[in-house]
Amino acid sequence: AKFAGVEMVDLGDTGNHDRTVTINAADVLSTTNVTVDTNSTGGTTNHDIDLFVIGDADNAGGSDDNVNLTGFTQIADVSGQGGVQSTFSYTDAVTGAAHTYTLWQNGDGTVKVAIESGLDTTIVP
Repeated sequence: AKFAGVEMVDLGDTGNHDRTVTINAADVLSTTNVTVDTNSTGGTTNHDIDLFVIGDADNAGGSDDNVNLTGFTQIADVSGQGGVQSTFSYTDAVTGAAHTYTLWQNGDGTVKVAIESGLDTTIVP
């Protein structure tokens, strides 16, 4: 199944429920829901993000939510300045809360997914 118009998957943020979502790059439509400047070094580096995933991260009990990705690679430097800025902060319109994210893209860079830092992310072949 493919879904259109989904901006965010919220796996929940209470308790140790250890929820899992699996995202296949071929199933995410390139809709550019949000353009975010991910450069915290003073320049501008815009990324068109199609989907955000938030959840229960870094639990003291070790029961983080899980994201399984197929067909994605992590963008190592979201600043685009040749550094090692691997995360960015963004306050989303859905929850009104600030989250820190890692950024993932499909093979040709047309689909980008931002995953809240601290969620257990696994690349599935």
